[in-house]
Amino acid sequence: SPRFLNPVYAEVNDTDRALTQLLFSGLLRYDNEGNLVSDLARDYSVLEGGRVYEVNLKDGVRWHDGYGFDADDVLFTIQTIQDPRYKSPVRANWVGVDVQKVSSLKVRFILKDPFASFPERLTLKILPEHLWQEITPENFALFVYNLQPVGTGPYRLVDLKRTKSGAVKEVWLKAHSKYHLKGPNISTLVFKFFETQQDLLREADAG
Repeated sequence: SPRFLNPVYAEVNDTDRALTQLLFSGLLRYDNEGNLVSDLARDYSVLEGGRVYEVNLKDGVRWHDGYGFDADDVLFTIQTIQDPRYKSPVRANWVGVDVQKVSSLKVRFILKDPFASFPERLTLKILPEHLWQEITPENFALFVYNLQPVGTGPYRLVDLKRTKSGAVKEVWLKAHSKYHLKGPNISTLVFKFFETQQDLLREADAG
């Protein structure tokens, strides 16, 4: 059952990671053949012998709540992960990386040393600054948007059902009508979660 539909924490749990892939977008993504291609980024350039990466962002991208995406969201996400107070499991990937805002649609990454695989790090999913910026490190993992995510991904959350004990038992996603890439062919996805394999088998037998 999901706990953190939040890129800062999702890597710990397979369920969180799978759902986060559908709800959020990164600067780059992998296509069906495993190649890195543009997502929130329009393009990027490598400068100074591989120590500097400059990324141009797509214009007109919208969060699921209608707010516009820009460079501030990128800086907020990465600087949050870099801050040890948030205890992100992916913090090690961003230690020693200086991220700077060049303009509202351009960010610069400065590395201590050239790192040829750095573009793979740019698949990190981005959080909306406007919803998270006032949340303290102590409350970040407890904040309601961990299970009410707002992303820029191909799907948006429309419903989340819980058991009497509070565990998530169903997640309903619908295709994001203002998605910045070609939208998904499946309009609605429903994920159901079971505490034990026996529960799952019983439900399957019942149809």
